[in-house]
Amino acid sequence: MPGKRPSSTPRVTTAPSKPSPSILVGLLRPRILLTLSILLFIGVFAPYAPRLIPNLKGRPEYRVDSRSIAVPGGHEWIPADVVQESFEGRDPLLSLLEPETAETVARELQKHPWVDRVNRVSVNRNGTISADLSYRKPVAFIEASSGLYPVDADGVLLPPKDFSPQDAEAFPHIRNVSSAPPRQAGLVWEDAVVKGGAKIADRLTPGGDRERIWKRFGLVGIAGPRGGKPVSGAAVDQISFELLTSAGSRIQWGKAPGADDLEPTFDQKIGRLQHYLATYGSFDKPQGPYDIDIRGFEAISLYPLDSKLYR
Repeated sequence: MPGKRPSSTPRVTTAPSKPSPSILVGLLRPRILLTLSILLFIGVFAPYAPRLIPNLKGRPEYRVDSRSIAVPGGHEWIPADVVQESFEGRDPLLSLLEPETAETVARELQKHPWVDRVNRVSVNRNGTISADLSYRKPVAFIEASSGLYPVDADGVLLPPKDFSPQDAEAFPHIRNVSSAPPRQAGLVWEDAVVKGGAKIADRLTPGGDRERIWKRFGLVGIAGPRGGKPVSGAAVDQISFELLTSAGSRIQWGKAPGADDLEPTFDQKIGRLQHYLATYGSFDKPQGPYDIDIRGFEAISLYPLDSKLYR
């Protein structure tokens, strides 16, 4: 019987795959080609773009003079050139295209001693800049060894140059201040007599009205403790004040508003003084001048200033 030939496994070969016609057709679509062209263009020219695009920030039509910034008018002591003073010493031109321009304007205006708060800064489409400001208001003058100094209700020193001698005489005066004023306007005078006296002056001249209480009561000054050393502004709750009258009487007022609830309230103290005036017509009558103490809850205490107690 003839032998069988060994069976051989047929050899399989794979032909190279060809791109699918559907993929090629998809890549050749106009929208895809356009997208690829844009991406290629960006990749090639992006590094050179900053050199090709013009810098508009420095062009005159996109810059504004800081002196033209619109701000609200203030009271009679606010200088007309408050914006110019705020930007003194720096480039007055501002770019309308810089994102930090509004922040820069707010920062420079806030430095001015008359500006209490910058509420808003607007860079407008018409190429202008405007700012909404709240201004500080004078309430009293401090009698210091080196002169008279205006302050607001928080004891912030205001620019003395913006006041006339007649202005200084019209405001309440705070006396017995032994510390020196701050080195520049716009800073808080850290002295308890200054800060407490300014709060009292503010309440005695509501809204800047010096007629209703201050002048009607014949007041001329607010005095801290006599002969004392400077007291830190943080200790304002510890200071007791006197009101001085044109007739020579001294009213023992007590602590600054909000400092001590063991005394009558501000309105209760004013009510007592109004009742005294209605009864006698003046704080030096009937046989004054007096030391008038309104700090007690029960009644007013009255002592003649020429008594042995005050000799």
